[in-house]
Amino acid sequence: MEENVVFDLDRFLLEDAIPAELREGLSLQGEASADHLKAWLIYQTLPPGQRLPIEAGYLSQSFFRHLWDGLGGFELRPHPLRGSGDPQKYLQGDWICSIPTILSTGLLYTVAASPVLRSCFRDGRIGGIASYAPVLLQDMASPEPKLHEFWGDPALHEFIRSACTLGNLIVVPDGFNAARIPKTRDYWDLALEKYYAAGEPLSYRGRDVATPFRQLIDASLQAKDALALKPWIGKDGTLKEPLLKPETAETGETTETTERWQGRIRDLTEWQQVLNEMTKRTRKRGKKLRKRLEKRAKNEAKKRAKSGKKKR
Repeated sequence: MEENVVFDLDRFLLEDAIPAELREGLSLQGEASADHLKAWLIYQTLPPGQRLPIEAGYLSQSFFRHLWDGLGGFELRPHPLRGSGDPQKYLQGDWICSIPTILSTGLLYTVAASPVLRSCFRDGRIGGIASYAPVLLQDMASPEPKLHEFWGDPALHEFIRSACTLGNLIVVPDGFNAARIPKTRDYWDLALEKYYAAGEPLSYRGRDVATPFRQLIDASLQAKDALALKPWIGKDGTLKEPLLKPETAETGETTETTERWQGRIRDLTEWQQVLNEMTKRTRKRGKKLRKRLEKRAKNEAKKRAKSGKKKR
């Protein structure tokens, strides 16, 4: 383990990413609450120069290096904020579950159901993070909030709390993340289906990123699930049940076809299902990574003890 670095899998990663004056009054170390959502929204509204990507920070990079540097012959790219241009050799940090994708989808369906809620947004459109984050923050501070149905949801708080931990971070071939986002709506399940199970091609700036992705997942499976992807993929490389199944519009029943899930959340009920399932999977992954870190720490302690005895 890198010197003086403690990898707390329960730590909310935005604690130190927000200026002290902006997180004043927020309780971020305890159980999930609206404060965790508020912290995430504040982080998203910071000027670009103040918003260092969490996956590029010292703690995250140390975490990646400690657990996965060298996996499958890959290594972390030299600079966490700059692409290497070589996905065959280098890895970058990434998030398994995309918070913006899940959050905006739930907000979209919540707002669409009410003209009153639509009036909170310019032209009735929630837009991107830069558009809806200030609106939500303003509503959360209002004595008469209109959007409490959305931001007050305990399940959403649990999701944000778990998604902003080391248990939601992973490494992928350099450039893979940018290439997959527009084709998968940033859903990890769909990325695994398309570029691992189905073997579809994917490139970034003219370089193949799908092949090294498959090589990385294979290396993980061969190394006793080094990436801790058991909630998504079995030991034999077979994908687990996707979060959503295709359904027929007429009966609402699951189709008995080979049709693949396309990453579409069609209503608030499905959104809640995905929200809860992603929280569950992230926590399960975090527990596995914690055990791996503890085991590695014990092994390293034994090695040091043995080395000390030999020197005597």
